[in-house]
Amino acid sequence: FENTLFRSVVARQRLDCIHHLFGTMPFVGPVPSVVTILDLMVFSRPGDFSLTKQLYLRFMYRRAARNAAVLAPMSMTTAHHIQGLFNVPAERVQVVRAGIGAHFVRESDDRLELAAQFRRY
Repeated sequence: FENTLFRSVVARQRLDCIHHLFGTMPFVGPVPSVVTILDLMVFSRPGDFSLTKQLYLRFMYRRAARNAAVLAPMSMTTAHHIQGLFNVPAERVQVVRAGIGAHFVRESDDRLELAAQFRRY
């Protein structure tokens, strides 16, 4: 869909910009793109991915780094890695942190230790 029908949907809706959330973007696009790259694990831990997935993600992330109007990683660490790995100027990278609900809070140290002990078994 991203590389076929999507272009006509965007044109029909007369959008000014598109935000792609998973590090990839269409090969041909009628409007500027913002691309969120969540992490670069495919480069730092390639063994966690099948060869096909490695090749696809490496190609698509590089392509997004070259062509997106803005790259929107979720952390400064990923932002710095994007800049270094793909030679992207800082002005094209804007960190956009994930929205987290108030009900997600850090566990107490005692509870974290208990969870760590449980995982050992």
